[in-house]
Amino acid sequence: MSILTSLLSGPAGATALGAVLKLFNTWVQGRIEKQQMEAAREEKILNTWARSQTAISKDRQSKTTRRWVFWMLTATYCFVFVWFTLYPETPIITVGGHSAGWVTAIFGGGTEKLITITGGHVVVAGLELMFMVIGFFAMPSRRR
Repeated sequence: MSILTSLLSGPAGATALGAVLKLFNTWVQGRIEKQQMEAAREEKILNTWARSQTAISKDRQSKTTRRWVFWMLTATYCFVFVWFTLYPETPIITVGGHSAGWVTAIFGGGTEKLITITGGHVVVAGLELMFMVIGFFAMPSRRR
């Protein structure tokens, strides 16, 4: 035991400890450089994306196309909303279903119940889609 203690506390131990610390420091520096390279790569990608978005936002054809798409979708939704508000019971699709639970739905039997999706359902569900279209096409984007 005293030989091991004197070996580790002497010049050989100091040399070994220095080598271990140097290896650890090299490993840590490698990790730091790798993270810095990844960060620089991501920053370059984000800068390229921001430049392309700026170029697209200045493009007149892109602005015109977005406005046309916005107005066509808005006009279509307004027509559909008015039409189905006047005639809310207009059936769009009728689907067969089972009213006796999941066991009869899988294995059959029970009484069959028809489920009808009407124009009123489209008006209620379409409002959310309408606000998404307005938010995407009509609201101005942030300037970069």
